[in-house]
Amino acid sequence: MSREIKAIETVWNGYRFRSRTEARWAVFFTSIGIGWSYEDEGFQLSDCKYLPDFRLVVGSSVYYCEVKKEGYDEMDSGGVDHEKFRKFVMETGNDLIILSGPPNCRIYNRYTRRLLSQETQFVIPVYATVFQDYGDMVSDGTRFLQIARLDEKTGELNLDFDERRMRKAFGRGHVKALYASRAERFGT
Repeated sequence: MSREIKAIETVWNGYRFRSRTEARWAVFFTSIGIGWSYEDEGFQLSDCKYLPDFRLVVGSSVYYCEVKKEGYDEMDSGGVDHEKFRKFVMETGNDLIILSGPPNCRIYNRYTRRLLSQETQFVIPVYATVFQDYGDMVSDGTRFLQIARLDEKTGELNLDFDERRMRKAFGRGHVKALYASRAERFGT
């Protein structure tokens, strides 16, 4: 018998987050200096409504983010989430980053219109995206793919956490923000 674990609603910095993982992302974004807002703008898509978890403002760029549990795969829902995310990108023109699990030094999937075309209905966009504290704070993860390791069980690309190497790759501020998001006790 499989039981779904209920998310822990968490209050931090005046916001009520639906899960502790969302709150950890808010701590991370604040610590690294990325402007964010939480569930402030919903979208009416052609056949459903969608409310992204975060809206990030990085320089002149805007990114939307959806926080999911560790190990989440967009196709696990029978493709329902994947289709909703694809529609969001196609109909709004906004990028959507899927943040599975709490903040970490890793590569995240980003749905982007650059990889989707009107004619292609079954595109599975995997655009490597990383957060770092220098240059473009949200960037193409191409160079990180060179040091990533494929997890044969899950098919995920992972980066072995070596603090010195991660500070060099992602920046000291990123690692500091990562530790801040892990250390926050949320009033307990």
